[in-house]
Amino acid sequence: MCGIAGYILKAPVSHQDKSYIDALIGPIRMRGPDDEGLCLIDRERQFVRSYRTNFTSAKMLHLTHIGDDTHRLAHDAALIHTRYSIIDLSEGGHQPFVSQDGSIIAVFNGEIYNYIELREELVARDVRFRTSSDTEVLVEGYRVWGNALWNKMNGFWAVAMYDVKSRALILSRDRIGVAPLYYREPPRGFFFASTIRSLVDIDPEEISRDTDVLVGFVQTGIKDHENTTCFRQIRS
Repeated sequence: MCGIAGYILKAPVSHQDKSYIDALIGPIRMRGPDDEGLCLIDRERQFVRSYRTNFTSAKMLHLTHIGDDTHRLAHDAALIHTRYSIIDLSEGGHQPFVSQDGSIIAVFNGEIYNYIELREELVARDVRFRTSSDTEVLVEGYRVWGNALWNKMNGFWAVAMYDVKSRALILSRDRIGVAPLYYREPPRGFFFASTIRSLVDIDPEEISRDTDVLVGFVQTGIKDHENTTCFRQIRS
């Protein structure tokens, strides 16, 4: 399935500072071979800019390549996506996905089984759709229903949404935890990803193994029964 990652920083960095992006995106590429994209966000100024990479679909060449940006604008948040196309195979399903009013940005891994029914509910509330993507249903659904959206959803998912107006990052994972989602909070900010490897790579020198969790896994074969992982600094 798709890969998602991102961060919220305590202090801005240059738009050309790609160290965290490179660390996060590498390990999730195997989850999304069809397309790739990212948004960098200046939370204070409510400025959002979408970029492409060397692995972005050729249909998205109108986006600025992350390595060619000359604006040198600061950012303190990012959303990253690698895509495995299933429902909407067109460029309309490219992520990060931005709502029609520009207020909500999302990256999504999973499948919402009842997205057609949710779409019909939203159309009845005068929401107009540009694509056939279930990701657009999530974005517009959150814009209309807020956190009430999650109880309406049937499927499996790991979703990260950034609310431009409130400057809030919202993470949601399906009830059983089918879709992977991990996070780490080093001194510089908050980081999340679909894979543990991404979160190790952002600062491998400050990572340590949790031997209790490792022994428990060897003895029982059970993992993810709580929010611990084999690394003390990373949670699920």
